[in-house]
Amino acid sequence: MHTLVSWSRVVADHELVVVFNTDEINPHELYSTLNPNLRTEGDELRLLLSYTPEEGLEPMESPRYALPKLKVERRSGVLCAKLALGPAGFAIYAAERFPRRGSK
Repeated sequence: MHTLVSWSRVVADHELVVVFNTDEINPHELYSTLNPNLRTEGDELRLLLSYTPEEGLEPMESPRYALPKLKVERRSGVLCAKLALGPAGFAIYAAERFPRRGSK
């Protein structure tokens, strides 16, 4: 089975989402869940890096396969974002800083 694999990590006060396509021939799209403690509906994650063997490093303003921005949406009660990548593609997205809880 070929698909996209994604995960997120918190670095300092930013959330990063990393995604890669295990299919070397076909592009794929899917929705990936996000941390509901860090994201809210309407948040955006911006593309930091996109690479496919076919295109090499893609321009951030107009990538061929990766989405330039991910919009956080609620689907069936779960916060998620739509991801898309080209064959054997790899991308990294970053969310804006999130507010620290308990600070004013």
